[in-house]
Amino acid sequence: MSFLQSRKVIWLFVIVAVIAVGLYLFTVWRGQKLADQEYQPQLTRTVVAQSELPPRFPTGIPLEKDAKILQNTYTTSDVGGFQSVRVFITQKSLVENLQLYKQYFANNGWTVESSVDQDNLKSMSVRKDDLLVQVVLNEVPERKTVEITVQQLAPAPPQ
Repeated sequence: MSFLQSRKVIWLFVIVAVIAVGLYLFTVWRGQKLADQEYQPQLTRTVVAQSELPPRFPTGIPLEKDAKILQNTYTTSDVGGFQSVRVFITQKSLVENLQLYKQYFANNGWTVESSVDQDNLKSMSVRKDDLLVQVVLNEVPERKTVEITVQQLAPAPPQ
């Protein structure tokens, strides 16, 4: 093999090596870029008639009679998520409502996960089986509202 031919072979190996390294780096970069993109679940929101409770909503939960309902919906996701929401205007004080919900949940075997008790905002999150319920009592100058959100939790992984 002549000096010129051996030089061509060396350059051919260098070019092939550069292309191989370039393809490898591109593949790693593309894989990282795809991994960095978060999946956004598809949500479907359904409005429920005001005379009905949203699905999976605890049937005994206290609801004020003849209250003006602002929202009565449920939302599902393509990955199995579920949430029901009912919001209504209350005529009771926030203190009265908080006591009512505390008593209901205590009497019905719910576990309190967290709570907030401020002048114009009171809330509590409670859990029972695979349901998480959050009650938010809010007072702004023009109205007092009660928002009840029910979420179905994913089952706990086996241990």
